[in-house]
Amino acid sequence: NHWDIQASLDNLGCLTMWVSMAFHLGTLEAKGEYIVLQHNDTFYHQDCIDEMIEQMEEEELEYISVDNKKIWISTYLLNKKFLDKYDKEHSGQQVTMRPELGGYVKTKKLGFADAYFFLCKRKFFDNYNIDWYYGDTNHGATIYCLYNDLKYLHLGPYYDNPNWKTESPIKEGEEWGRTLHTYFYKDEPFLTHLKGGFSENKMSAKDFEEEFNSYLQELKNAK
Repeated sequence: NHWDIQASLDNLGCLTMWVSMAFHLGTLEAKGEYIVLQHNDTFYHQDCIDEMIEQMEEEELEYISVDNKKIWISTYLLNKKFLDKYDKEHSGQQVTMRPELGGYVKTKKLGFADAYFFLCKRKFFDNYNIDWYYGDTNHGATIYCLYNDLKYLHLGPYYDNPNWKTESPIKEGEEWGRTLHTYFYKDEPFLTHLKGGFSENKMSAKDFEEEFNSYLQELKNAK
């Protein structure tokens, strides 16, 4: 709980912390009934926010987000008692690990929200402040819902969870396409996350020229 903003600012040690704090401060200023968190490297294929809000009301969902991010081994070790209890109860199996990508929990039963796209009611943030404690920005939103037996929806594919096979075959010379992650809502393309952020440095790099040209062309063609 960011009860002391200045103390938090004095102890921010990485980009994830800064991003989380920026989102948190934004929620404090927001005036609407609903809030959308999103990264700056996303674009929408269709406008279905109103439809999502209707679904949230009908199904009593606390939030709708994209992806279903893996549980880092460090996150697991810091929250072992709770995560063991939850994963065992839902899968009936012992928690196991995979060593790749720095180590993560091998499970399809549990994954975390992020802030690539995160839709919720404004009042959700009366009880939960955007955090970084569980490994990345806003993972705590899922933990909060699990603790309080609240429902939520994660839209796929789950690109950032290696427990799921989501990568499509990529042709030679198009390796940059791995960073274009398109998520679906009701079987239709909803949002594409460029993955990696907009920055003067990245946009000026020759290595990303094709990636950005492709992204900008898709953005121009989006309806």
